[in-house]
Amino acid sequence: MKITLASNELHELLQNASRLAASNIKGNQLSASTVLLEVSDGKLSVTSTDLETRLHQTMDLVSVSDGDTAAFTVAPAQILTPISELSSQNITLDFNAEEYLLQVTYSNGNFQIPVSKAENFPEATPLGENKYTLDMKVEDLFSGLSHTLYTTQTEDGSVMSGVHVDARPEFIAFVGTNGFYLGLYRNFGLSHELQEDESGSGSASKAKDTFTLPKKSAKLLLTLLDKRENQPLLVNVSDNFVSFTCEGLLLQCRVLGMRYPNYESVIPKNNDKELVADRTTLLSALKRVSIFADQTLPMVSLDISEKELVIRSRLLEYSSSAEEHIPVSFSSSEAVSMNFDPNLLKDVLNNFKSESVVVKIGDASRAIVISPMDHAEEEEITATIMPVLYGNR
Repeated sequence: MKITLASNELHELLQNASRLAASNIKGNQLSASTVLLEVSDGKLSVTSTDLETRLHQTMDLVSVSDGDTAAFTVAPAQILTPISELSSQNITLDFNAEEYLLQVTYSNGNFQIPVSKAENFPEATPLGENKYTLDMKVEDLFSGLSHTLYTTQTEDGSVMSGVHVDARPEFIAFVGTNGFYLGLYRNFGLSHELQEDESGSGSASKAKDTFTLPKKSAKLLLTLLDKRENQPLLVNVSDNFVSFTCEGLLLQCRVLGMRYPNYESVIPKNNDKELVADRTTLLSALKRVSIFADQTLPMVSLDISEKELVIRSRLLEYSSSAEEHIPVSFSSSEAVSMNFDPNLLKDVLNNFKSESVVVKIGDASRAIVISPMDHAEEEEITATIMPVLYGNR
């Protein structure tokens, strides 16, 4: 079988596939470190897995000859590395089914690599009965993940290492938290009709449909969806798995089965003081001042008055300190002083794109709520950060 295809498209598919194939191979399932290539109906599909997540991608072929179907597995680096060095061009893949060799021919040369039988590749895990489906656009999922993934717990496996998806008739929300700060993205332009429960009593007894997406799968989705726009996306949720389908792509993964914390209970509802600041100015000041904070237990103090925010840090062991004054608008005539981990503040401000941010503040012991000033009308984008309650050192 011989096929002709675009080298840059194949490179992109193999690069995405290699993110799974090269990681978390369990036991003696060494075949999962390869990728499965299949030719059928004028398309090439590339499938990869780490035995928890499975990625299936397809692309159109320029031409097919000497048979219209084939299937084999290959170590992704063997074909990806040389293709990475090619300029964008049409290349030919010639599969020898008798000797299980693959020859790749390009404009001024060729290379040949061994491949293996397709039946050695791990089979897909049955997903079980579909519980419910969410319809959205690719950019909706991308926005939800990008505004929440950065706040998740670093250690994989914990439920707080994943992004929680909360689907209701009023909105679909994405949530991430590590216990110190929380990212929330709600899209009121998206809705989900709750399904009847097994008793047949109707959806009135249900408040929401939810699942928690593992961090690794969320990161992979951000990479896969980064260059896609205005494409319909279908999310199918079963008991233990969730799948994401759009043009030329299917990703399915196991959901985190642990109960997600009640995130709404930790978001302050009555922070009555409002600070408005230029995001870039505030971020730059934090970057400079935090250099002089203790890096083991980092902390900066914020002293807020009606027209000015003073950011301070000090490191007594080295007799060093820093202080910056930036103009702000503050709705209260009563000054407020609070301490924060500067890394959390910088994470949030780096994630926002708006020129200005709004910070809602209660008392010094209560979490603050930060939002970008500019966002789409149907969106709610917020981050909640807990203050540091030990005093200046």
